[in-house]
Amino acid sequence: MIELLKSINENYDICIDTNKIHKLGTTTINDIFLINIDNKKYIVKIYNVDEEKQIRNSLYTQKKIFQLLKITADVLLNKNNELYTRHKDKFYAIQEYIKKQKNTKIDIIEETSKNLYFLHQELKKLDKSLYKNKKEYSDGPSIKENIEKSKNELEKIKIPQEVKGIFDKLLNKRKKLLEKYRCEYHPNEFQVIHRDIRLGNIIVNNNGIYFIDFDYVAYGDLLFEIGSASMLISDFVIEKAKHFVNSYNSYLERKYKNEEIYQNLLAYYVQSDFPIKLINKVENGALIGFIENRIKCLDFCEKILYD
Repeated sequence: MIELLKSINENYDICIDTNKIHKLGTTTINDIFLINIDNKKYIVKIYNVDEEKQIRNSLYTQKKIFQLLKITADVLLNKNNELYTRHKDKFYAIQEYIKKQKNTKIDIIEETSKNLYFLHQELKKLDKSLYKNKKEYSDGPSIKENIEKSKNELEKIKIPQEVKGIFDKLLNKRKKLLEKYRCEYHPNEFQVIHRDIRLGNIIVNNNGIYFIDFDYVAYGDLLFEIGSASMLISDFVIEKAKHFVNSYNSYLERKYKNEEIYQNLLAYYVQSDFPIKLINKVENGALIGFIENRIKCLDFCEKILYD
C-alpha cells in the first residue's frame, strides 16, 4: 500500500496519504482502491502485466467514450501522458469516481438501452484491428466436443466437491440444451463492443446512466451484447428484457426480432466454456457465483424462447 501511494504521488499530479486510500471489497479479479483528494474521489485499479494490450485498449476506449459522450468515467493521464503506470510486476490506472445516486425519475431500462445504442454507434467507428478478435463460430459437434473436454478437465482439477458439483450441473445443462434445440453459434453482426454490460457495470446518477469497466472490450458479436444487456439489466425479468430490446430497436431502421436475439444468445451460452479458466484463479465462493449466474442465463434464454 505504501509503495503504491508513493508511485501514485510520483507519477500523477495528485498527492495522497495512507488515510485517504481504501481497498474496495469486490469479487473482481483485479484489486481496486478508492482514494480521496481535496473532496474528489478516484478509483485505482490494479492489473496483471500479461494483460497489457487489453488494458491499453480498454482504457483507450473508456477515455474516448468519455470525450465523445460523457457516459463513462474519465481516465487520468500520468505525467508521461499515459493511461496507465507500471508498478512492480503490475500496472495500475486511475479514473474518476462516479457516485451512485438513487434517482427514481430515471427509467433504467429506457436510459441504459438508449445509452447503449449511442455507445455502439461510437464504438463502431473505432479501428477494429486494435482489439482482440472475438469473431467466434461453433457448430453442434464442436460444442459437444468442448463440453466433453471440460468434463474431463473437471475430473483432473483438485477443487472442492461443492464447486465440482455446480460446475457439472452447468455442463449437463449445456449438453441438454444442445441436444434439445440443436444449438449452433453462427453470429453475423460484428463490431467493437463493451462485452460486460450488467447492473454491476452501470452507475445510476442524477445526471443519467454511466457505463464502467471496459476490461473485456473487443471486436465481437453485437447481438450477444444487446441480448445479454437486456437480460442482465432487466435482472432476468422477461417483460423488462423485451422492453429493453424494443427501446434499443426504436433507434434503428432495421429492427432486431426478439427470437433472433435470444436464439443467438442461447447458442452463445451453450457453446461457451466459461468459467473453467477461472478455476484456481478466483475464490471458490466467487466461482460458484459465476457458475450459478451462467445457469440462470441458460434458463432465461430457454424460457423466453420456448415457454
